[in-house]
Amino acid sequence: MDLHTEPDGKLVATSTSRFFDWLLLLGTVLCAVPTARGAWHGYFNLNESTPLIGSAFFLLGFLMTFERSRFEFDPALSCIRWSHTRTFSTKGGAIPFTRVKSVILQTSLGGDAVAPSYRVALITDQGELPLTIAYMAGFSKECEAVAATIRALLSLSPSSADIVMDSIRASLDQGRMLDAIRLVRLHKGLSLTEATRFVEQLPRTPRPTFAPHH
Repeated sequence: MDLHTEPDGKLVATSTSRFFDWLLLLGTVLCAVPTARGAWHGYFNLNESTPLIGSAFFLLGFLMTFERSRFEFDPALSCIRWSHTRTFSTKGGAIPFTRVKSVILQTSLGGDAVAPSYRVALITDQGELPLTIAYMAGFSKECEAVAATIRALLSLSPSSADIVMDSIRASLDQGRMLDAIRLVRLHKGLSLTEATRFVEQLPRTPRPTFAPHH
């Protein structure tokens, strides 16, 4: 994810498909070459269609994972303009700064042998709005830095401890206890039993009912 400040003072966070996605597209092209060469020379043998099948699978993988997002934080208007673009859909909108309650880290579930994957999300009065649909493996520090910068702009505490605790509480408030436990284990170095006990002792708030972002 790229985060930069434009000359007019807007903070802009952008993200596009990851390196892995472009490898899928490259695989699509490479697998299609033998079939295209055969078609060019006027022959096509169904018994030798393995490259074409491989090309179709690579293309399907690319279409399913392609994503482009842009979040523009405008301090002059106290407004966030955002868009998520997938292969077959685009969503976007505008949110006043006052509707953002927190900026948190979210992690995908996985075993200890797998590098944790993170993304940054806004918590608003209509629910969560992640800056990216996909999670990024091995980018915990980068995601934390993005969250801290956005939180500072929105007059929220940018400290690492507050980001982590807000992220844990947000997971609990949304009924994702396993996510909360994983965040505790990753950031506090506790065992599974200790992390579970830590999360269970945190005060709970009723789970709100949110309307989706449009």
